[in-house]
Amino acid sequence: MTQSLLEKHTAYITRHIKSGGRVQTYLCPVCDGLITAPSPLDEEDVWDTLTVCPHCEEMHMQLVGHSRAKGLLPADD
Repeated sequence: MTQSLLEKHTAYITRHIKSGGRVQTYLCPVCDGLITAPSPLDEEDVWDTLTVCPHCEEMHMQLVGHSRAKGLLPADD
């Protein structure tokens, strides 16, 4: 059986938490699905990446800090 993207994401986050990793949650800017993302231990760090929502599978920019996270879409010109 092939795992869905959401199942793979959930398994990854579960392993991350069990290994002592931090996480933050935010709403997908496309579908408002709740996304859990690994977060840095250092309070000064912010991680940014292009990512795909595990719910709607649309791409967006993810910004994750020590205590908060958010998803962004490119501005419409």
